[in-house]
Amino acid sequence: MTQTPNGASVAPLIEILEVIWDRHRQDRSGEVATYIPELAKANPEWFGICIATVDGAVYGVGDSDQAFTIQSISKPFAYGMALEHRGPKAMRARVSVEPSGEAFNSISLEQGTGRPLNPMINAGAIAVSSMVRTSLGDSAFDKMLAWFGTFAGRTLSIDDAVYRSESATGHRNRAIAHLLRNFGVVADPVEAGLDLYFRQCSILVNCRDLAILGATLANRGTNPSTGKRALAPDHVDDVLSVMTTCGMYNYAGQWLHEVGLPAKSGVAGGILAVLPGRMGIGVFSPRLDAQGNSVRGIGVCKELSDRFRLHLFDAPRSGRAAVRSQSTLARRQSTRVRPESDAARLRDIGAASHILELQGDLGFATMEVIQRRTCACASRADAVVFDISRVDSADETAAEFFGTLVSHLVGSGKRVVFAGLPPKNPLCRHIVSRCTPTAIYPSLDAALEACEESLLSGLPISAATHDSSCGPIPLSRLDVAQGLDAAALAKLQGYLRQEHFPAGQCLFKKGDGAQHIYFLTGGTVSVRLYTGPSTFQRLATFLAGSVFGEMAVVDRGRRSSDIWAETDVTCLTLSLDDYDRLGAEHPGIKFRLLEYLIRILSSRLRKANEQIAALSG
Repeated sequence: MTQTPNGASVAPLIEILEVIWDRHRQDRSGEVATYIPELAKANPEWFGICIATVDGAVYGVGDSDQAFTIQSISKPFAYGMALEHRGPKAMRARVSVEPSGEAFNSISLEQGTGRPLNPMINAGAIAVSSMVRTSLGDSAFDKMLAWFGTFAGRTLSIDDAVYRSESATGHRNRAIAHLLRNFGVVADPVEAGLDLYFRQCSILVNCRDLAILGATLANRGTNPSTGKRALAPDHVDDVLSVMTTCGMYNYAGQWLHEVGLPAKSGVAGGILAVLPGRMGIGVFSPRLDAQGNSVRGIGVCKELSDRFRLHLFDAPRSGRAAVRSQSTLARRQSTRVRPESDAARLRDIGAASHILELQGDLGFATMEVIQRRTCACASRADAVVFDISRVDSADETAAEFFGTLVSHLVGSGKRVVFAGLPPKNPLCRHIVSRCTPTAIYPSLDAALEACEESLLSGLPISAATHDSSCGPIPLSRLDVAQGLDAAALAKLQGYLRQEHFPAGQCLFKKGDGAQHIYFLTGGTVSVRLYTGPSTFQRLATFLAGSVFGEMAVVDRGRRSSDIWAETDVTCLTLSLDDYDRLGAEHPGIKFRLLEYLIRILSSRLRKANEQIAALSG
């Protein structure tokens, strides 16, 4: 079972969870609870794992949809309900928040007051349920069931057989309830509050429900799937605090040390864990250890915490969103300036090449977002480019995620490209060592150019390169010639002058007066912006078939940057004097030429706007 906000299939995390599930299902230690007869009927092989994030993604493996009773996992939520209806002050008067260090059914009462030590042990939970029953009367359970449903995001029901079994055999809990009545902690009728407790423990849930219950707490009390507020944020703090110190009974200290998450277990085999601000985890397996906790559940939570660095005190460095920008080759192209016909073709076919620029520290939480964003667009993608030049660090989990993600993409026929090597941090090389991408490039611009050449040539990405060694392009094949007949072309040819520039020559410099328009018929030239005597930034590279220097027609001003020949170059040049003479002698041809130049300027402005939008998106 996999669900994401947009419904897309997400394989990488599922595959990792399946490996964890398969490893822990080999553990058959522990016993199914038998002190409640109905619980003894559970299949000891049932086993499910589920993770729900605070933005609505749900990942489940194994028996994630298998129903079981919530049992003691109900206690923190009933405690939250009592806080909402009675307030913290009234709660503290009847139930403390100190760890008991004893079993869940121990009679741990505060000396002098008779208060239960915390709301996670049976004594405290019975006191809580009694307070809810006193406040809400005969409608208490219906309202409690709806309360739990808001956390789970669906309508829940009760297992009547388990409820009757618990009620019939709950002699120790009855003794606790009457002892609490003796201290004035619970009110008459005692049986009414106790009955509510038995019913809340018998609510049916599955692993997915547990994960979403946890994600709702992680999301400050708002259900991430429905957007409905289930619990006030201040009360969420109270609930998570008591889960952290008391949720695992006399195993709580070791749990906090090894797993480090607020959690609650139930004797039906469920464990719910919460990583505030990020996710809820649900695990279900009926075999229990001596403390009444699921054996497999404990093992899974330990591994998840260790592998994904989920421990509360192993908080990741706060930083930037993992996906800095997401775009396609139709919007985000390389700095190569191509003939308008090629540029238009890339705008038409480039939407299937997706670009994700990553940044910051990569770990479980950030990779979960990255793989979800990637898989959401995978059905529409032929190629995916990952730019990791801004990645600061990547742990083992990120490397494993990337390896699984890339394998999944390549296995489904996608081309995967990495850009930005060598990265700032050597750990990023570890990412690539776990992957088999189609190609690796030192910069995003180089990767985008390769993808463009592949689309235009039909060659594989790793083999596609621009061929600048072919002969000069004749005037008739340049974009400027489109719409001109042979006679008009012959006339235009008379105003053009063919020039040659060797590789490394400067065609003009920033500040020079504009004298010519250049139609590039062979080779490549680059636009350079010098930041020092010998340092420059390459702003664009013009390929054969394109035009540059066209701003001279518009403002007759000075050049704004340097143009250098990257290879041996041939051009057809049109001086401003000849341009003016063309207008006097052949105004129709000049009008067509001006239309073309304005179209080029408009296209480049549009591309610049799209590039800015892609960078800011």
